[in-house]
Amino acid sequence: MKKIFISAGEVSGDWHAASLVRAIRKTIPDVEFWGIGREKLRESGVKLVAYMGEYDIVGIDGILKKTPYFYSLTKKIISRALGTSLAIFVDYPGYNILLARYFNNMGIKNIYYIAPQVWGWWQFRAKLVARYIDTALVIYPFEVDFWKRFGMNAVYVGNPVYDAIFQGHIEPIHPLPEGKKIIGLLPGSRYSEVKRVLPYMLRIKKLIEKKYKDVHFLLSLVPENIEVQKEENLEIIRGEGKRVMKSSDVLIVSSGTATLEGALLEKPMVVLYALSPLSYFLGRMVKRVEYLSLVNIVAGRELVKEFIQDIDVYKVAEEVEHLLFDKDRISEIKQGFLEIKSKLSGNASFNAASFIKRRFFNGKDD
Repeated sequence: MKKIFISAGEVSGDWHAASLVRAIRKTIPDVEFWGIGREKLRESGVKLVAYMGEYDIVGIDGILKKTPYFYSLTKKIISRALGTSLAIFVDYPGYNILLARYFNNMGIKNIYYIAPQVWGWWQFRAKLVARYIDTALVIYPFEVDFWKRFGMNAVYVGNPVYDAIFQGHIEPIHPLPEGKKIIGLLPGSRYSEVKRVLPYMLRIKKLIEKKYKDVHFLLSLVPENIEVQKEENLEIIRGEGKRVMKSSDVLIVSSGTATLEGALLEKPMVVLYALSPLSYFLGRMVKRVEYLSLVNIVAGRELVKEFIQDIDVYKVAEEVEHLLFDKDRISEIKQGFLEIKSKLSGNASFNAASFIKRRFFNGKDD
């Protein structure tokens, strides 16, 4: 029986990790998974050492506040690592890079699936990743050359977000009020992220509905410990971000994977981003890309507007108006979304599983 460790801390990573687990099971017989993650990994049959739903990390201060917990968790994981054939790390660089070091020191081979986006912010981390990781299975074609600069093997396996959009059926929200423009609010999945961004979104909502009566808002709310007051013009949906996007004419979305999902669904959007003051200050010092949203990074230009940190809600509301009614602006953005779609490909989980089998369980190298 082959024993594989897998680590995914965030909601999106949990989804992608679970998909990879299912693909590996189809490809490699007699495999046992253990690790850390959330509900989707648990449902896929992974034996979880820890459930990560309460331990979101955003920014350097998020890591510092939870240091005692992660120190204890690391000791628990290492004590159970004996006999593990392979460790797979999925995103979540704030903890996974540290964990990869311990596995590497134990002589266990490490794979990074959905490698950390250090090309955007903390490039010094790239040297650490290259030191501890055997191969990065990346989900954007341009990442291959980036990792090769640090002497690490990198393979583009396709994009799991692309798969999530085009390989499954996304059911729209229904019923929806007829004759109204639908605006989707997606403040993110992490508790700390939502607490910072959601108040801006609700203020923007007030500005828009004060001017336009024929609008209706859908709010995708992931953290269960955040409550929002019910309003006649606001439909609160627990999770179901893709369904909210599918049902909306325009999105107001927190920077992250959701921006790429919205682009692949061809939904005009504005992107909001807010960190704690300390994390934002440090982030500005190490920022290495011109844009923050995946949409603009993959497009290579400012395709959608980004509003960062001290968000001007009046300017956001003005941009949302353009995206609702300016046909030329809408057409320009949707053309850019088609270009993004052409740069990506699918079957990420299958391709990643096939590589893992060839590299680590067939005695063959790539």
